[in-house]
Amino acid sequence: MKFMDVSIYMPYMTEGYNCETFVGHLWIENPNRTLPVFMRKLRVLIGCITLINSDLREFSLPSLHLLFYDQRICDPYALRFVNNSRLGRITFHRNFKWPKEHLILVTGQHRLTSERITPNGESFPLQSRVGDCRIDEKGEERCTMLYGTWDYNKISNQLHTLRTIEGRLVIDNTNLTDFSELENLTIIGLRPHALAVKRNPNLTDVSSLFKMNIKGPTPRVEWSLDGKEWCHSEADLQLLSRLTGETAVSLAFHVAFATSISGRVLDQGFLDELKERCKCFCVIQGDLVIKGLDASTIDLSPLRRIHAINGRLRIFNNTRLHSLSFLENLARIINPTDSPEPVIEIHGNKDLADVYLKNLHELRGSAGEIYTTWELDQRQQYKYKSFSTSAHFYVGDIPNYFIEREAKSKYPVSEVEFRNGSACFFSSRTKWRTLVSSSETCRHVYGDVEVDGVFFEYFRGKLTVGSSHFRIVLID
Repeated sequence: MKFMDVSIYMPYMTEGYNCETFVGHLWIENPNRTLPVFMRKLRVLIGCITLINSDLREFSLPSLHLLFYDQRICDPYALRFVNNSRLGRITFHRNFKWPKEHLILVTGQHRLTSERITPNGESFPLQSRVGDCRIDEKGEERCTMLYGTWDYNKISNQLHTLRTIEGRLVIDNTNLTDFSELENLTIIGLRPHALAVKRNPNLTDVSSLFKMNIKGPTPRVEWSLDGKEWCHSEADLQLLSRLTGETAVSLAFHVAFATSISGRVLDQGFLDELKERCKCFCVIQGDLVIKGLDASTIDLSPLRRIHAINGRLRIFNNTRLHSLSFLENLARIINPTDSPEPVIEIHGNKDLADVYLKNLHELRGSAGEIYTTWELDQRQQYKYKSFSTSAHFYVGDIPNYFIEREAKSKYPVSEVEFRNGSACFFSSRTKWRTLVSSSETCRHVYGDVEVDGVFFEYFRGKLTVGSSHFRIVLID
């Protein structure tokens, strides 16, 4: 059996195709007055068929006896016959079973009758919905349904009666600030991008877009805005991402005039500058260096506004930094120099377990060096290795931390907040045995610990014991 897995646009089909099974969207537009002979050999089709704006007198696939509707690529129709003014006959195999009526669209001009449809033409829906319009008292046409590609500027005066567009709506170069007048509109796309939104510089509110009923093959929305800075909530961007198939950060960056900020060592002044100057996303010109921080004492959320770094990313010797989620919108790191230094360098962050940057899609420069206490999972390793096969990953650059990991897996965890933030481990309830200790005071205690006054001279602060056998002791 010959098999072809592709979506075909009719003008590019040649006699070289010779298949019995077709997978995809068979789109036939403006062909000659006859179909290629090889199409008569099709027996099974997985997907859908569209015949649109053709000069065909007869649409005949006499060998086709099975049509399996693929909603993912064809939603909402399995068969579409649109604006075929000469079409007077449809023929399939005698054992062909028609899809359910709601999966068949017949609209526009045609010459079909039930008697000229094979097999079982009486079950074929021939009602046409084009022309569902009336002339109002002012002599103007008012429609509830339109077919084809329509420009918003040409139909804006009909929106109070219009309910459905079978085809495509283009909102291009308008003065709209929101989509509130489109909330009740249904758009049924015949191809991807049932709705196209382009060059609307005054658009500030997209919430009504999510009240519209947009159907059709995915992606359903084309989003390309030019003009002044456009900045929306993360929730809006995530919803747009679902409709367009693009990442949220790329949608925002399409239309934001990115502010450039000089790279330097991160401090409170740098964070304040981000908040003041970056309304949407910024590009860092130069290296971004994050070092020597206690992440629990500083708000790193302004770093979410960074879209690109034209330089290097260096993160080292920080504590209580568990992930890089504050860089979730970072999409590109490009080192414009020929420096052999790694474009991304992470080391000495003993609490860092997750280095995944979900929106990072471009990394240019020398291979990255990532030292972690915790072994990177496959998702994280693949993310960086996808940019460079020479990417390096080092595990265990902090002395004795493998012993910490082993202790964590064996003993109940208790947390103690003290002055210098080092770690101690104990394995006996009545006797304290240090496994790892770099100081006389501890930040974390691992093991079964009996707390009583004899230990007060060693601990200052809040002691939390993570077992139901023990109590919390506050010590002045």
